[in-house]
Amino acid sequence: MLRIVTGPLHPALDRALVEDIRSLKTGDPFAPCALIAPSATLVDRLKRLLAIEARLPVLNLHVLTFHQLALRLQNDLVRSGLSLPPLQLVDDFYSEQLVRQVVHRKLPGLEPLTKLPPSPGTWKGLWATIRDLKDAVVRPDTALKAVEEGLFEEDDRPWLQALFTLQAALVEGSRSLGVGSPDDLALSLTAL
Repeated sequence: MLRIVTGPLHPALDRALVEDIRSLKTGDPFAPCALIAPSATLVDRLKRLLAIEARLPVLNLHVLTFHQLALRLQNDLVRSGLSLPPLQLVDDFYSEQLVRQVVHRKLPGLEPLTKLPPSPGTWKGLWATIRDLKDAVVRPDTALKAVEEGLFEEDDRPWLQALFTLQAALVEGSRSLGVGSPDDLALSLTAL
């Protein structure tokens, strides 16, 4: 049986989610269930809530981001022999390399980021941060204005300004290609 429940997640709804999953798994602990969340941070929180805090059976329970769901659907299309849509999905590695390339272009305002060690973890962390900012609906122009107005600690300002400038560069790149978000930018660049 397919049942779709949508809505905003809020800490007060944790108990209701746990009870809903518990009721789905009571009759058959192997019953397939998918829980889709907008960010990797929220996915990690939900996994911890369900498996550790609530001690629910998590066999055949899939907790995914929208991006992970899209990648799984793409894999299912490939395995079934169906043709793929013209726009190909990419994984986070591509986006991490996109962030690396933007930082290496030495755009004004990104100077602190150019001093970071060039390890794969650096780009992974920056990309995860940009995605979290997008998921939290943080607008880079508003955040940059807050930095300029001194709403953050003085020691943090150069790093935050660089981070929000990077986010703004990715958003602007998305707009210039006619797509909606940094995730969409990565998708569009593969179609070029």
